[in-house]
Amino acid sequence: MESIAALGLACNVFQVISFGQETMNLVRDVYGKGSIEVPLAEYAVTLRDAAAHIKAFELPEKPRKHEVQLADNAAKCHLVARDLGEEINFLLAEKAKGDLLKTLKTVTKMAWRKRRLDRLEKQLRDLEKQMQSGLLARLCDKTDMMQTAQETLSQDVRHLLQQFRFGKTQASDLILRDGLETRQHISLESSKLRREIVEYAERSHEILFSRVDRVGQASATQVTSHLNTHRSDREISERRDRFIDSLSYYGMNERRNHASDSHSGTFEWIFSEIESEQEQHQWGNFADWLRSNESAIFSKSGDRMRFSCLTSSGVRGLQCSKI
Repeated sequence: MESIAALGLACNVFQVISFGQETMNLVRDVYGKGSIEVPLAEYAVTLRDAAAHIKAFELPEKPRKHEVQLADNAAKCHLVARDLGEEINFLLAEKAKGDLLKTLKTVTKMAWRKRRLDRLEKQLRDLEKQMQSGLLARLCDKTDMMQTAQETLSQDVRHLLQQFRFGKTQASDLILRDGLETRQHISLESSKLRREIVEYAERSHEILFSRVDRVGQASATQVTSHLNTHRSDREISERRDRFIDSLSYYGMNERRNHASDSHSGTFEWIFSEIESEQEQHQWGNFADWLRSNESAIFSKSGDRMRFSCLTSSGVRGLQCSKI
C-alpha cells in the first residue's frame, strides 16, 4: 500500500471515529429525552458515506505489519459504523410508527440497547487510542521522507500533517477542525450554487414569460380575427334572413283564400265598354249614317221618319239604304 493511500485510509478512520462519537451522543440524548430533536437521518447518511470510503480500500498482496494493523482498525471501525447505522434506523422506524416513546419506556429493550451503545463507544475509544499511539506517527514520518509525494497531497492532508508535527496529536480535534472547514467550504459553495440557480431560474422565467407573451398576443390576434369574421358572417346572415322575411306576408294566403271568384262577364263588361268608347263615331249627318255600314238594320217612326220621307235628301238616303 502506498503511503498516500495509507494516510488517506487513516484520515477516513479518524473521520468515522469522530462522526461515530457525535452520533453516539445524539443517540444517548434520544434515549434520555424520549424524542428526536436533531436531524438524526443526516448523521446516519454522513456516517454511512465515511464508512463506505473505508471499505473501498484494499490491502496489497504482501502487506506489511502496520498496513495489516491499519486495515484491521478500518474493518473494526466499519463494523461500529454499521451498528450505529442500525441503531439510528431503529429509532427512525419507531418514530415513523409513532411508538418511539412507548418503545423507549420498555426497560428490557432500553437496557439491552444501552449495553450495546456502551460496547460501541468503548470500541471507538480503543480504536482512537490505537491510531494515536503510533500508527499515525509512523505514517506521517514515512510521508515526510517522501518530499515529492507531499506535493501531490491535498491542502487538507498537508494541514493535518503540520498540526500533528506541531504537537497537536489529538486526532479528534484535528478531524473536527477539518470537518468544520469542510462544512464552511460546503456552505460557501452551496451559497454560490444557490445564487447561480436563482439567476438561472430568473433568466428562464424571463424567457418563458417572453415566449408566453408572444404566444398570447398571437392567440389574441387570431381570436379577434375569428370573432370579427364570425360577427361579419352573422350580420350578413341576419340581413339575408331579414330580406327574405320581408318578402313574405303572413296574411297573404288568408286574403287570397277569402277572395271570391269573378263573374264570367266581368272581363267583357270592362273591356267591351272601353272598346265601344274607343270605336264610337259621332255622325253629324243622318244621311251619312244611313249610308254607312252601321245602319244595316234600322227602323224609324214619328216626325223624323216623315221628315226623311218628305225631304229630297232623305229620300235619296232611303233609296241608297239596304232596307
